[in-house]
Amino acid sequence: MGGCGREGETIISPPLVEKEQLVDCASKETPVLSLSKPIARPGEYLTFLICYSAFEIERGMDSYLEHWNGKQWITTHLLVSGEVDSGFIPSYSSYPSAGELPAIAFIDAGPEWVRLPDNIDPGTYRIKKEFIAYMLEDDPGKVSEKITAYGEVRVIPKQ
Repeated sequence: MGGCGREGETIISPPLVEKEQLVDCASKETPVLSLSKPIARPGEYLTFLICYSAFEIERGMDSYLEHWNGKQWITTHLLVSGEVDSGFIPSYSSYPSAGELPAIAFIDAGPEWVRLPDNIDPGTYRIKKEFIAYMLEDDPGKVSEKITAYGEVRVIPKQ
């Protein structure tokens, strides 16, 4: 899938998480994000799946980029996700000056894709994704509380 981002910029879909990973992913008792790659550069795209053993997952377009400063995780950016094959193009903004997001919900574990900010320093980062899990197939109205999953990525310098 290709498209246009900022003026004159071509967007290319990131590598997808393999289908086999989705099968392994569904049995996770502890929620995690399965990222398409563990190492990336500023401005690159990542695809991820939410790995959690729930009957159904409801998620929004928002994810957060957190940076490890040696002592704690610090939220640095809001990542507005694209959904693979949906036409939504990922974007980002500094946190907390993010503004309002569209009220769109996806009813699945993904995949979705995000773009790492162009101006981040090399280091250890993680993507934080909050979602709601519906736990029982025979009682689809039973909702768990909001759940958070993380996926870690090491950012290396641009070439």
